[in-house]
Amino acid sequence: MSATAPPQPVADAWAAYAGAPPAYLAWYDAQFRFDVLSVRQKLMAIAQKYHVEDEHGRPRFYVVRPPKVLLNILASLSATVISFGFLAAAFVLIVQQQQVVAGIACLFVGNILSGIVGALLAPYRDVMVYLDESESQPLLMIRQENKLALTQLFTLHDPFGVEVAHFRRNNVFSIMRRTWEITTPTGDHIATAQEDHLLYALLRRYFGTMYGLLRTNFEFILPDGARAGLYNRKLTITDQYLLDLREDTMRVLDRRVALAMAILLDSAEGR
Repeated sequence: MSATAPPQPVADAWAAYAGAPPAYLAWYDAQFRFDVLSVRQKLMAIAQKYHVEDEHGRPRFYVVRPPKVLLNILASLSATVISFGFLAAAFVLIVQQQQVVAGIACLFVGNILSGIVGALLAPYRDVMVYLDESESQPLLMIRQENKLALTQLFTLHDPFGVEVAHFRRNNVFSIMRRTWEITTPTGDHIATAQEDHLLYALLRRYFGTMYGLLRTNFEFILPDGARAGLYNRKLTITDQYLLDLREDTMRVLDRRVALAMAILLDSAEGR
């Protein structure tokens, strides 16, 4: 990436990095030289926020998914209105007109339509990664690209707006075992993030987390089949995770990609 003519930033907050000197690029690269991170979601916050620390408890990153409160309220209200409308229609069909089949069909259609409307009106799950809570030094942006598709798609950008990686989750294939495919912008395979074991994944579908005994953990698999690391949920009441990439001794997996995937494994998975 050229330091004299970087790509156009994707947001005004990043305009200060245009024409960044090599010293900044070296500093930026140094921020992502880690092997172990602790990811903790902040409680009692309107927006989804995460504190990210190294293995010694030192702050490394601050992650924010903007709340977009008005859009969320609009999506929820619209879905609720549609759901209650079809519920009232089903009541009339079943109770007053004795049309049970038609009433059940009405409920089914109402649930589908309310879900579709809610998803369409809900804000995109864009996520910002900053150096600290001041939010003055943006480092990464994760942008949601689609809604209501069989495949969820997110794109990772660096501070200059350059695409770093794509994250894809096939919702059908992930029913049994949650799996994310990570590729370069040109489609080359970088890694796969998947639930740690198929048997555990099946048990979680039927029995839930069993009060923490079946916590949803993930592993990163490189194209050659080697495991690059783990992303495990800690045994705590709050959402806390440990990203451990010490198995990737050659640093094959871009740490920016690993951090972004770790955030999505909580935010996009709704864990």
